[in-house]
Amino acid sequence: MVRNKNLELKHALMWLFTSFTFILLSIFPIIVTKIAVLLHIVEPANSLFLLVLFFLLIIIFTLTVTLSKSVNKINTLVQEIGLMKLSIDKLYNKNRGGKN
Repeated sequence: MVRNKNLELKHALMWLFTSFTFILLSIFPIIVTKIAVLLHIVEPANSLFLLVLFFLLIIIFTLTVTLSKSVNKINTLVQEIGLMKLSIDKLYNKNRGGKN
């Protein structure tokens, strides 16, 4: 998908990092248990849910930042196109009025 430009590299890397982290947690479940003890969570499964939620929030935040940047760029482009169209219309009307 990155090669076909359907997915940006930074988003693909975020998904790969998240997937790699969860693979490590499934291979070494002691990590989840230690995180649960560190956070005073009774069940390690609950700490796993907390980690999943944390990573999903990071991904959503990253996508929101990208979306905000895109909206700002689109607004700037629309304004520039409007100004260019106004200039073209003025030049067209000036040339049209000068020939008559």
